[in-house]
Parts: sequence; structure tokens; C-alpha cells
Amino acid sequence: MDPSDSKSEAQWAHDKAAVIRELLSRTEAELRGKGIRCSTAVDEEDPADVLVPLAEERDADLLVIGNKGMKRRLLGSVPNSVTHKAGCAVMVVKTA
Repeated sequence: MDPSDSKSEAQWAHDKAAVIRELLSRTEAELRGKGIRCSTAVDEEDPADVLVPLAEERDADLLVIGNKGMKRRLLGSVPNSVTHKAGCAVMVVKTA
């Protein structure tokens, strides 16, 4: 193995954004291979502020979101905000 390859691999392993992009790319390819229409997007803003307008922009029928944060008793959890603001159906799945 070329030493520069190993350095590049180590950098990739520590670059969270690169890991996320790769995971999304592989997942999208797998779903498309199964005939499922999908698209992915990455944003660093508040998830609820991104997901609701994105679902509207893409005329989504269903928005699937994890339940992380729902057990908090604070107002403004992402699943709570999304379920109240989304104009389409929202499915909250157990992730924790």
C-alpha cells in the first residue's frame, strides 16, 4: 500500500462530513438499485428548520424522522417541531 493512501484513509476516517457524505451516497445507490426514488441532502442548520421546508420544496408525501430528543421535556425537540410544522405525513421511528 502506498503511504499516501494510508494518510488519505486516516484523514477520511476523522472527517465526519466525509463519512456522512459517503454513507449517504452508498445508501442512495442501494435504494436506487432497488428501484426506490430517493435523494439526499446535508445541512448543518437546525434540523427542524431544514426538514420542513425541504419536504415542502420536494413535494414529499412522507417525512421519516427519528425519535431522538422526544424524551426531553424541553419544548422544541426536532421530532416535536417537525410533526407540528410539516405539511405532509410524518413518521417518527424509534431510533434509541
